[in-house]
Order: sequence, then structure tokens, then C-alpha cells
Amino acid sequence: MLISKNSLTSIAVRDKLTETHKAIKKIRSAREQINRVTEPMKDKQDMKEVTELAKSILDEMKSVEEALYQTKNRSGQDPLNFPVRLNNKLAAVGSEVDGSDYKPTEQAKAVNKEITEKIDIQLNQLNKVMTEKLPRFNDLVKQKQISAVTIDML
Repeated sequence: MLISKNSLTSIAVRDKLTETHKAIKKIRSAREQINRVTEPMKDKQDMKEVTELAKSILDEMKSVEEALYQTKNRSGQDPLNFPVRLNNKLAAVGSEVDGSDYKPTEQAKAVNKEITEKIDIQLNQLNKVMTEKLPRFNDLVKQKQISAVTIDML
């Protein structure tokens, strides 16, 4: 069966949802690594450039993560208090498409298109951070010759 580029399938929704979740994992991995590098240099004036760039990267990644995923959910009742994010919205479209015996409605296609476009904006922003700012951060860390292990002497 030939599928046109404009058709909505559960596989297309699944693939975009997978891409979204992989991006969230990348953000969390990068945040952990950046924090591990910058934690020992928090209050050191000669490392201010590194910590400021790290903060900028972390802030941008946090913005993307919070657009893609509801980070405030901690209990079963939290979804009532905090709005769903793009990944949940897309998953709902996937349930609609997958759970029906009929082809997707025009409304489902329109909602999918809208959500997918919003996700792509966030993924493009994340890609920009990962390809432009992160290499700059790594270069700066190398330039400053930051030690892998630092211990304050008593």
C-alpha cells in the first residue's frame, strides 16, 4: 500500500513521538554532563565565562524540554494541575488514529499537523543549541583546561 506524504498513520505519529522522546533524553543527558563539569567551578570568578555559557545552554534546553514534556508531574493528580505538553497531545492524536476502524478525520489530520509543526520548532531549537552552543561550551572547557577531578583542600 502506498502512503502519501500527507496521510496520517499511527506509524507516523509513533515516529514523531519517538523523535520527541529521544530529544528529551538528549536534553537530560546533556544537562547532567554540563552540571557535572560546572558544579565545582560555581563561585570561581576565573570560570565565570564557562558557567554563564552553561547557564545559557541549560536555560534554552529547559525551555525546549518544558514545551515538549510536562516536567512538573510528580503524582497521579498533577496532570490536573499542570497542562499537558506536546508529547501528550501527539500521543492523544495517535490514540485517536490507532483506535479507530476508520481512516483519520480531517480534524485529526489538522491537529496532527499543528502539533507536529510545534514539535519541529522545538526540535530545531534544540538542534541549534546542540550544534552551535554545545561545541562552543566544549571548546571553552578545553581552553580553560578544566580538570576532570577537582578537590578543595582543607
